[in-house]
Amino acid sequence: MSEPNPPGEIKSIDYRSREFNQPQPIHDESQLNRLAISQVYNHQCSLEQELAALKQANIQTVGLYRPRLAEFCDQQNLGLLLQFQMQVSSIAWAGGFTGSHGYSHDEAIADSCDVVQLASAAGASCVLVATGARYGHTRNHTNRLICDGLKQVSDFAGERNIELAVVPMVNSKAGRWTCLNSIDDAMQIILKCNRPNIGLGIDAGQLQNSEILLGHAESVAPHTKLVRMQVVCDADSSELVSPSSSDEDSSLPLEEILNQYTQHGYDGFFEFQLNTTNQWSLKEYREMLSGCRELFAQSVLI
Repeated sequence: MSEPNPPGEIKSIDYRSREFNQPQPIHDESQLNRLAISQVYNHQCSLEQELAALKQANIQTVGLYRPRLAEFCDQQNLGLLLQFQMQVSSIAWAGGFTGSHGYSHDEAIADSCDVVQLASAAGASCVLVATGARYGHTRNHTNRLICDGLKQVSDFAGERNIELAVVPMVNSKAGRWTCLNSIDDAMQIILKCNRPNIGLGIDAGQLQNSEILLGHAESVAPHTKLVRMQVVCDADSSELVSPSSSDEDSSLPLEEILNQYTQHGYDGFFEFQLNTTNQWSLKEYREMLSGCRELFAQSVLI
């Protein structure tokens, strides 16, 4: 059974929106530059092959996975980003402030600062944060650990113009990653920290359904630092289907999500994460990237 909100906490209906520009229509080709592709987590191809495939598909931005970036010398991989003139939307992951990842609180803060330093060197827009599971702590102590960790990392990140995107995950997906199981949970922490470079990271594949995403759009879009969606590749045909939520039977209305979040103040990247259970070749990867760009274009060029 979930615990009630402690007295005095702000509920979602009370979220205070930061100032943002008036809603603008998003049907122009410049919006295509907001598409990013999350780096493939497995080892099907090298970073150089991934970046070359992205360039060929006319996709200019990549979301980096820290362990993949560390396969070779960081400097070597950072050099590849320059070579391919690739922007970086995010680096995953930092956090673990509650001890659930095996680090002490201070070690988790130091490790997160290392990720921020890497993000700065790569020219990334933000770092994705998984705060850590509750790990036997009381709710109040868990929140203190998370807020203290985020604030210390925020100070370090602010000096480097890096933003922190706190990512909530439903219980079935969270494991030891986070105790923030909803957008409301994450927003409570974000508002308590009250730092301009700490905001929300939306990973639609880690949330419940489209109604939740759309229902929160107006109140959380100004606080959002990154929106990530899992794009499913059909196991038999290799064709792309609409982004999905944590409920595998529930597809997401991509066009509506892009419009709602943009019109309510989100101006960052939409990061697509390819999700397939099959082994695939580099040729198939290139085809999937072209499919991602086409899917995104169909949704923004309206």
